[in-house]
Formats: sequence, C-alpha cells, structure tokens
Amino acid sequence: FYNLITDFYEYGWGQCFHFAPRYKGEAFHASIARHEHYLAQKMSIKPEDKVLDVGCGVMGPAREIARFSGARITGLNLNEYQIGRSKILNEKTTIAHLLDVKKGDFMHIPFPDDSFDKIYAIEALCHAPDRVAVYREIFSKVKPGGIVGLYEWAMTEKYDPKDEHHKKVKHMIEYGNSICELGLTSGIVGDLEEVGFSVKEHCDLAQNALKNGSDVPWYATLEGGFSLSNIKHSRVGRMFTQTMTNVLEFVKLAP
Repeated sequence: FYNLITDFYEYGWGQCFHFAPRYKGEAFHASIARHEHYLAQKMSIKPEDKVLDVGCGVMGPAREIARFSGARITGLNLNEYQIGRSKILNEKTTIAHLLDVKKGDFMHIPFPDDSFDKIYAIEALCHAPDRVAVYREIFSKVKPGGIVGLYEWAMTEKYDPKDEHHKKVKHMIEYGNSICELGLTSGIVGDLEEVGFSVKEHCDLAQNALKNGSDVPWYATLEGGFSLSNIKHSRVGRMFTQTMTNVLEFVKLAP
C-alpha cells in the first residue's frame, strides 16, 4: 500500500501525513506545522530529550519538531520505501544530525525497555490491529516518568453503528487509508489506563478548534478549490491525477 501511495501523499499533501485544525486566513502548511509545534509544546520536548516517533511516515513531523525543539528524534517505520524517503529528506536538512530512522513494527518496537524520554505518534496507531497491545508496547519503551503524546483518529460518540450512512463513511475512511478499525474516542482513555498510563490530558481537537473560533472544517483541504495551492485537491485536479496515473500504468512506467 505505502509503496504505491507515498509519492501521491507527498504530491497532494506534503511530507507530513496528517490533518490539523485550521483557522480562517491560515495557510494549509502553516496549520500543519502549528499542529506539530502544539504537540511538542504540550509534551515539553527539549533539546536533551531522546524521542521516538512511532509510525513516522517520511519523517515530515519529526523534522519540524526537531527544528522546533532541538531534540534528537528517531522515526520508526516498517515500510522500506518510506524509510528510504526519510533518509533522503533528512539529509537535505541542516538538522540531519538530530534525526534517525529505524525499521520496525510498532507492535514489537525494536528497542530495549525504558529507552526514550518522550514518545509520540501522529495519526499512526489507527493502523494497529490491537490498540491496547500497541499502547502496552509504547508504555514499555518510555522511561519511568516520561511523556507520551498521541494524535488519534477515532469516531466520536455521535457515531451510530446502526446507521447505514455512518457505517459507510466509517468503512470508506478505513478502506481508503488502510486502517484496521476506527474505535470510539471514549475507548482510548480506558485503553491507555489499562496498560498503565496516567492520562493527564485528552480532548477532541476539532471541537476545541471550533470553540477557539475556527470556521474551517478539518476536511476543508480535501474539498479543494481553484487557487494554485488547492487545485490538486479539487475535482479537476483529482481527475488529472487519475488520468495521468492511468497513462503511466498503460505505458508501464508505473505499477
């Protein structure tokens, strides 16, 4: 899946494969960076910290957080293609000395227990086949007294499993993003506490953004537009990308 989709993610979205609350007048990439800075600030990530990014993608967030904080960050990824992209992109920066990437399954993190001061995951653990098990694995790798910060995808309490439209929306999100199962927000805190975490803070960031005056939905970028920055996300842009992909497949330049 990621061998095929990674280049399209970078082309259509950028090097940071996640959403972010966004405010009127705020540029898309500025909102992405702010979202990463917010996590680093909440976790009090400092220059002397040894940090693990679980499910790091191509390490876009890790690079931004390393610039912001000065911490040493190791990305964990199971996909060889994304690991290769991470190394290439890291070497193009002035902070390559702060960055490393390790191949490994986040269900079996290849580091000794108590290895990291801070661990974070950004919209990655929804791909885990067992959420409690991945939380337990992360708990074992953070040092006693360390901090773990998570941005999680989840269905809110408004989700009705008996509503066919709700079920279809949930299924299409899971299918389109190779997600095992989207759980409910109410289950996340309980799962964390079950494995031993003390949960200091949790919230629905989309709702927080609304309370703070955001009138830009989290999915707005996906709706596209006819500005130069949004044309790739518009219907015309998607049609162009699909057509070009079909052509490349036909002439055997793409798998």
